[in-house]
Amino acid sequence: MKKYGIVIVMVMAALFSFILVTSVVAENTTAKKVAKATVNYPANVVKESVNTVGNTAHKATNVVGETVKAVGETLTGDVKKAPEIVTTPVKGTVETVGDAVKDTVEVPVRAAEDTKEQE
Repeated sequence: MKKYGIVIVMVMAALFSFILVTSVVAENTTAKKVAKATVNYPANVVKESVNTVGNTAHKATNVVGETVKAVGETLTGDVKKAPEIVTTPVKGTVETVGDAVKDTVEVPVRAAEDTKEQE
């Protein structure tokens, strides 16, 4: 009978140890994920912000290029392109600003998605 008591005590101790270790590992895993996300999220915000600035700069350059093209075509005799000298920069600027605002608003969301994927 005494042997069974020792076996039961050992099984209970092993079970208690297993539960304790499992909870510690779970806490460490969660803590590691939180720590990793705390570091990754700001980095992802910067990355997405840089992408937004790059896209905006690219679009602004395209607007300038299209305007210069319209001026050149007008000066070489294509008078039909004259209205584009005014409309191209206005339209392009409005589109570029709209896209920049939309992209800027989406930066935190995209950064959070990137951070979640990095888990």
